[in-house]
Amino acid sequence: MAGTAVSPIPLLKDELDIVIPTIRNLDFLEMWRPFFQSYHLIIVQDGDPSKTINVPEGFDYELYNRNDINRILGPKASCISFKDSACRCFGYMVSKKKYIYTIDDDCFVAKNPSGQEINALEQHIKNLLCPATPFFFNTLYDPYREGADFVRGYPFSLREGAPTAVSHGLWLNIPDYDAPTQLVKPRERNTRYVDAVMTIPKGTLFPMCGMNLAFDRELIGPAMYFGLMGDGQPIGRYDDMWAGWCIKVICDHLGYGVKTGLPYIWHSKASNPFVNLKKEYKGIYWQEELIPFFQSVVLPKDCTSVQKCYLELSKQVRAKLGKVDEYFNKLADAMVTWIEAWDEQNPSGGKPADMLWGESSTEEVIDLTFDHESGGSGKFPWNRIPIEVLLSCTADNLYLWPRVFKCMSHLLPSPRTPKRHRLDPQGRLWLLLTDIKNIIVLDTLQQLEANAPTGLKVRHDGKTTQQKSLRGRCP
Repeated sequence: MAGTAVSPIPLLKDELDIVIPTIRNLDFLEMWRPFFQSYHLIIVQDGDPSKTINVPEGFDYELYNRNDINRILGPKASCISFKDSACRCFGYMVSKKKYIYTIDDDCFVAKNPSGQEINALEQHIKNLLCPATPFFFNTLYDPYREGADFVRGYPFSLREGAPTAVSHGLWLNIPDYDAPTQLVKPRERNTRYVDAVMTIPKGTLFPMCGMNLAFDRELIGPAMYFGLMGDGQPIGRYDDMWAGWCIKVICDHLGYGVKTGLPYIWHSKASNPFVNLKKEYKGIYWQEELIPFFQSVVLPKDCTSVQKCYLELSKQVRAKLGKVDEYFNKLADAMVTWIEAWDEQNPSGGKPADMLWGESSTEEVIDLTFDHESGGSGKFPWNRIPIEVLLSCTADNLYLWPRVFKCMSHLLPSPRTPKRHRLDPQGRLWLLLTDIKNIIVLDTLQQLEANAPTGLKVRHDGKTTQQKSLRGRCP
């Protein structure tokens, strides 16, 4: 390929933070280095803030301990759990990225049945970028994966899917069991690798595990609160499950999807079942009240944002679960405090839903002249160039900017489908291409200039860029 080569950029490199709660040195990151090193880490140190946490060299990270949490949130720091992995949700709050991936420090890279290492983060991103199907179950599971589709009888009106808010991954080796099951099956290990991703149907709750989890922070972030657990609280090990029940009810109300299945991680260490039982025993009884409560929750139609939904949910927690135990009145207060703290750390001014191409890192507007039999020209912010212009010049490599790539529903090479592209009525990009070998994400104007497809001339500041050939061909 002529011109300056562009190295493939990891998916959503500048759009995703990895949040890790920990009480120990993060040596486990060495195993994840090939997959994590390009991303920014937010490390939330639990326990003694005077303890030094060592992070391997070469990682871009920020580390917060309890002193930092108290300094940043002030009195509202009371909503962040102490001496419990629920403290991870502070990382969700202070992140400024669109996506979050969170993982525990005893989770290692797993291998698939072929012996290949699994890039869990990459699979989570694929799950989040593809639509979900919460309103009608597809018996071939995820219809957007290569080799699958909607089965006969699936309503065509629902095949556009819904935005995916949460991707819930699984674990090999040590299963995520409660204490009684751990005690009954102390030697049990999960060796089953199921190559499937499915959307959890609307109206169905699930036990969410926070050790291998990704979510769209802009869609559901304010509801991803892991509750009051750990030091000074009567319950533990229900932090992620509480968040899971809350987000599922809210996703159902707002029309978002929650997926579970791939990817797998290797859970390396079983926690002490006797310690776990002490943390869980009240929750084991309480959940018999909690599950019917969440199954019966109805959110008003005027709850049109996650914050409004969550505040309404806190009222219902107080009214109905406060009768179960005083703890739930305290938790309802913490839910309100959490939203207040979230809004302080994330001032309003969110991006409009119809901003398909996203924000430009520069206000520079460039002229485009497209050499094609139909002609064409226009002026656009550099990273909002109409995608049909780029796709009209096919090549071995497809160049996209990060916000365009994340809007892609799926990439489905199919010998049955003629080479074409289109934008559906919702503005979601569908690519049905047969000859694209690589997708490369551009994040600077210079990369665009250096790799402009054949037939595309880029002008800015009154100058025409040097044309670079990509072995492209105009139809």
